[in-house]
Amino acid sequence: MCYKYLWDTLVVDGFFAEQFFNFFPLNQYNLLSKEIREETTKSGFPAKTLEDMVRQYRTACSMLPLAQDQLLLRYESQKDQSVLAEYQFAYDSDWLKKQLQSSLEFWTGKREANYTPEEERWKCQHCQFESVCPGNPKPNTSQGSPRPDRTPVSPRPDRMPGSPPRSTPVRLSKFFE
Repeated sequence: MCYKYLWDTLVVDGFFAEQFFNFFPLNQYNLLSKEIREETTKSGFPAKTLEDMVRQYRTACSMLPLAQDQLLLRYESQKDQSVLAEYQFAYDSDWLKKQLQSSLEFWTGKREANYTPEEERWKCQHCQFESVCPGNPKPNTSQGSPRPDRTPVSPRPDRMPGSPPRSTPVRLSKFFE
């Protein structure tokens, strides 16, 4: 559902180039590498600068149709790409916005984590925090710390590894109209 939301937002609202260039400290006028310029020319969309590429991206987005409201989730085998299962379902923007709001509340420190629902507790056996999780009804008490075969991860990093420092906060108010 997130992909549909992102797609439809690009089609309706367009790509906000100014915010993009402000968020990532990029000089939109620098020349692209020779290889990139050659590839863009081969593709039929020649570009000399990042600004040229973004302009063409914005133009392409404005010509795209909205995604359909009937969605298809397909599970495929990585081994041979055979279809394992398919599920069709309707897009539910209210449900998506509630999920995004809940996730943002967690990642911004406004709420504690939710425990896995009881009917999905089988997932706990694959979690690095299985032995110390208060939501796990049968913790492995022989270990007093997260499972050694799993690398602990910070639950709420200030920023993801490799992400640029943020000079301005990301505006997500569009999700919650």
